[in-house]
Amino acid sequence: MPGRKIHEKSTCQIADKLLRVTRQNVVAQALACELDGVKHFGTRRAKKSIVRILGGLCFTTVLLAQQQAFQNLAPNSDGSAVYFSSPLRMKGTDQYPSQPKIFIWDSLKGVALFEQQPPTIIGTPPFLRSATAYNRIAPSIGSAGHTVAITGISDCNFSSVCGFSVERLEAEIRVDGGDPLVMKGAPSVSANGRFVALSSPVVHPFGLTTLTVLDLATGQQQHPASFNSFPRRHGVANDGSVIVLNLINGAHIQLWRWSGALEPLNLPFNPTPPEIDAFGDKIFYLTGHPPSPVQQDLMVLNVTTGQASKVAIAQPDNSFDAPQFDISDDGSLVAFTLAGQAWMVHSDGTALTQITNGPDSIVEIALSGSGSHLFAITSTSRILRVDLRTMVSTEIVPATPIAAGLRGLPFVVTPGEILQLTSTQPIPEIPSVNLFNKDLMILREDPSGIDLQLPFDLPTGAGWPDAVLRQQSSGPFESAMMFLAPVVVASYAPHWFLTANHVAALHQDFSGPITPDNPAHPGEIVHAYGSGFGPVAPLPAPGQPASANPLSITTTPFICGLTGNDSKFVAGDTLFAGLAPGWFGLYQFDVRLPARPAGPDPYLTCFRMDDFPSGPRVESLLPMAAQ
Repeated sequence: MPGRKIHEKSTCQIADKLLRVTRQNVVAQALACELDGVKHFGTRRAKKSIVRILGGLCFTTVLLAQQQAFQNLAPNSDGSAVYFSSPLRMKGTDQYPSQPKIFIWDSLKGVALFEQQPPTIIGTPPFLRSATAYNRIAPSIGSAGHTVAITGISDCNFSSVCGFSVERLEAEIRVDGGDPLVMKGAPSVSANGRFVALSSPVVHPFGLTTLTVLDLATGQQQHPASFNSFPRRHGVANDGSVIVLNLINGAHIQLWRWSGALEPLNLPFNPTPPEIDAFGDKIFYLTGHPPSPVQQDLMVLNVTTGQASKVAIAQPDNSFDAPQFDISDDGSLVAFTLAGQAWMVHSDGTALTQITNGPDSIVEIALSGSGSHLFAITSTSRILRVDLRTMVSTEIVPATPIAAGLRGLPFVVTPGEILQLTSTQPIPEIPSVNLFNKDLMILREDPSGIDLQLPFDLPTGAGWPDAVLRQQSSGPFESAMMFLAPVVVASYAPHWFLTANHVAALHQDFSGPITPDNPAHPGEIVHAYGSGFGPVAPLPAPGQPASANPLSITTTPFICGLTGNDSKFVAGDTLFAGLAPGWFGLYQFDVRLPARPAGPDPYLTCFRMDDFPSGPRVESLLPMAAQ
């Protein structure tokens, strides 16, 4: 049964207390699930001690930012069409779940998929990357719609190098629906569709970077240098002019012309890139608005005269975001956000007008090239189209419930593992979650989060989870849980659970945890706990914890013992390696300890037999007495 749940009346109950543990630099949390009446080695004491030491089933997790339901609007000139990105899929389709795709809405056909790419996820756990930039995250188009450029980004979880040194951004450029031209970097298309400005392929480049401006009419390229990237919208004028930050000519910001000439601009630095109109005459930018910490002045610079003037005051919906603004192609009209609503004003500061006044705030806006229409995305994941001539607003995508604000999904998971996803926002009811078309067991769900168990027969590989919400909108998109990145399913990705800085383990009689104040002793049988130690047999029945009779034992034998400060391994007796009876996905190793190595506390070390003695191992400190 898809997404079958463990009901509240089941003998398995979720413990109230969660214990936070850590493994290296990865955040881990624990979920407790206790089975009434199950005895291990003849005592209920074992079960209670495991609850006390672990708080329950532990799992590896990382904190993730979230995708939005819809983002990166790109309308054409007359407002009859708009492109946008979304990780959602349309109802009744086999579109890829969870990964970003490009869609188009037009006034005649409604919403349709414009482009998706198959995932190409590769890597060896715990490192994840993709062979292509298949995540389609942002469109940029010429006003006539003849030139369409898509930004793709590849997967990468190697830590900070993914943002500061790995080339992940790629442009796919099409003219009149022809074959795509693929180039490095994130594209911005000029209003006339002739020029494409390409930012660095590195997400957050460090230092002066060589960028690209491409003339599609001739195929020629120029390569200005800049510390900053181009904005996705209005990043290049119709003659190929762009704004660069390079500290040349005594000015921070320059106007770079196709000829290579640089014109110093009297602009202050702001993290939000300035936008340039189609003719290269006017540049729009944000600057501080003292004493307000959140409001900013929306300014326009006349390139010919060098004079700057304030157009309006802009303000984001919250203090963590920059205000949104966008311009018409000719720069005569500016739209912006102020306190969660959309406004417009002429570039000379006249005719200030509030456009929206709805209960949900505006999180993104984009003007059509002619300035006739405004497109907006709201906080309830609606997409609005406002005719600025009549001020009539049309909902082209209705409110689309999503589960956002999630955290807790690890990059690498193993069959049988327990996952706990928590949320900073209330989560709607989720009837099913699957990966590789395999349903995950829903152990618990409430507005604060959801607890899942991966099936033991889950195939290895990499892919995007798919979690559909019970509450669905009346629109074309399937409401779902938002994930930031795919996951890798590995058959073997072991780690000990930790309490403080040592392995989570119990004494031989299950009387309590092994700690520096209550250490293990030579010859004692310790019970150590972890996750990801590979296949077991027999498999637990679906939706049931591991059995005490028969025991679920790892199909690969292990050799365990102690490693001292001199890196020498001394084998102990591995009496049991398998799933802890009465628990979901919790591995237990029962090891009779050898004599304590000299020096500091030793490491409890385990190898798969085939990996011994020099292959991969899993080890953590074990507090141990000399006798």
